[in-house]
Formats: sequence, structure tokens, C-alpha cells
Amino acid sequence: FTNAEIVSERGLGIGLENLKKLEAKELASALTTCVTDAAMIDRAKLFEETVKAEQGLSRAVSIIDDFLADEVASGKWRASFERRKAEMAYLQSRRNPDFLRWLVGLPCNPRPTDFSVKLPPTASSLPSKPQSSQAPQTVGATDSVE
Repeated sequence: FTNAEIVSERGLGIGLENLKKLEAKELASALTTCVTDAAMIDRAKLFEETVKAEQGLSRAVSIIDDFLADEVASGKWRASFERRKAEMAYLQSRRNPDFLRWLVGLPCNPRPTDFSVKLPPTASSLPSKPQSSQAPQTVGATDSVE
């Protein structure tokens, strides 16, 4: 377990390998070491002070509040989500190039490491052309034109 490794590496406790195969004697030994080893207890207290000083809970709440206010309430997150959903649908609808086709096209590609998705324009993403008898349509802030 990654958490057990981190605890062991920092000397804050004893990481146990496999809890399913753990025997009572091994657990008792680890617990006894954790509560009697003065150096381990001192490191744990220092780590506790460090974590408390970071004010992690307040920071987490602030980050979540900012995300909800700036991204969700403004509609930015929804637009990004819908864009990514369209990109995934587009990629899934395309045939994967075979290796030879990819290899031959590599030298011809001006940006071989650009993996961004270029969606083809669709009728729904472009403003409709105005009829001669109608006033021209404007694209609002919620509409996207590419």
C-alpha cells in the first residue's frame, strides 16, 4: 500500500504488507513499537504540527468554493465538459490509423507531439446563415463558434 510505504519511509509508523495475511503477533508487535518508540512518537508529533499548520481543511473548502463559483456557476465547467464529450465521441467514431499509416505521416506532421483534438465544424456549432428577409443572427456568450 502506498500510504503504508509513506508512513514507513517517514518513520511515522510501521507499514504492514498484506492485511489479509496479517497475524495477531505481527500486528501486536507493530502497535507496541509505534506506542513505545520515542523517536517515532517525536516524528509523529512534528508531522502533526506540520499538517495542522497547513490548514488543509480550510484550503480544501476554499478551493472547492472557488471551483463552484468560478467554474460551475459561470457555466465554464459545463462548456468544457460538453466539449470534451464531443471530442470523445468524435475520436470514438474515427478509425484508428494503423502503425504504417501513422509512421509514414509522422515526418509530414508539422506538430507531431500535438495531441489536441480538432473537431470538424458541425451545423449545430456554427451560426446559421441569415436569410435575405431576416435580420442577421448574433452569436451570444453561450453559443460557441469555431
